[in-house]
Amino acid sequence: AGNGEKVMVVDDEKLITRSMQELLESLGYTPRCVTSGEEAIAEYPVWRPQAVLLDRNMPRMDGITCAKRIFELDSAAKIIFISGYDEEGSNGIDEDTRNLIAGYIKKPIDIAELGRVLAKAMGRGLDN
Repeated sequence: AGNGEKVMVVDDEKLITRSMQELLESLGYTPRCVTSGEEAIAEYPVWRPQAVLLDRNMPRMDGITCAKRIFELDSAAKIIFISGYDEEGSNGIDEDTRNLIAGYIKKPIDIAELGRVLAKAMGRGLDN
């Protein structure tokens, strides 16, 4: 579980962001939800989250473009893609991007998997 670390959720579906906020709070994280890549890029340098849960498929700016822009702001960013429409999972991402991201979770999101992936991205094992 988290210790109040800040996690930004980027998803264009408000129902998803509300659910993710509740899940993250129940795991002990401090979430901030935004509904577009543009909003994420504006908020990231101000809020400085320890991790970003980023929807891969969004209108206007997709998750991969958003991730690359966040990495331009912070090369140490911990970005975890979330997707409900991608049958190939992380294999459907180009190798350069795949090497940058800290994880990949398919929707519907399992709370145990979310906890494990966030802990790993933040450099904590399950016993820490």
